[in-house]
Amino acid sequence: MKRLTQVVLGFGLAASIVACNNNRANDANDTAARDRGAAVGTAGASADKDWIEDQLEDGRAEIQLAQLASERATNPQVKQFAQMMVKDHQAAADDLKQAASAANVQINPAMELDNDHKDLQEDLSKLSGRDFDRKYIDAMVDEHQEAVNELEKKGDADNMQVRQWATKTLPKVRQHLDQAKQIQDTLKQAADSK
Repeated sequence: MKRLTQVVLGFGLAASIVACNNNRANDANDTAARDRGAAVGTAGASADKDWIEDQLEDGRAEIQLAQLASERATNPQVKQFAQMMVKDHQAAADDLKQAASAANVQINPAMELDNDHKDLQEDLSKLSGRDFDRKYIDAMVDEHQEAVNELEKKGDADNMQVRQWATKTLPKVRQHLDQAKQIQDTLKQAADSK
């Protein structure tokens, strides 16, 4: 009986040792997988962070340009478009900030406009009337075409929050592009008829 107890305890001890070794191996594998995932996730998070900050900067530029258009535009369609830009781009920025937070992407709150947007804002601030209207709408067509292209690329992003935001935002940006093109055509026709 004593011998049987020793054999059973021996098997129990051996089973425990094997289980511990398996757990250590699994822990090591889990740690290695996490480390690999962190390296990939960090690179992806960095790219997402840059893209998100670019989108926020572009949105802020659109809002500032739209505020300028609200003051300087003479065409009622241009003024109405500018008001829509402020409202829609602020809503999109709020949604994107929430998506960034959900994706654990920390964004720089003190972003500045890039040089292209600063130059455009400076050029527009020197114009008024029809010249302003045309230049502003031409810029909005270009900006929104570029935004459509960027959002289409992010429609298959690895980051689920970024992908969802891009997919949700794309139809609204396409609508903005179409509306800007219509206004652009109207302004061209008015200029050609004079």
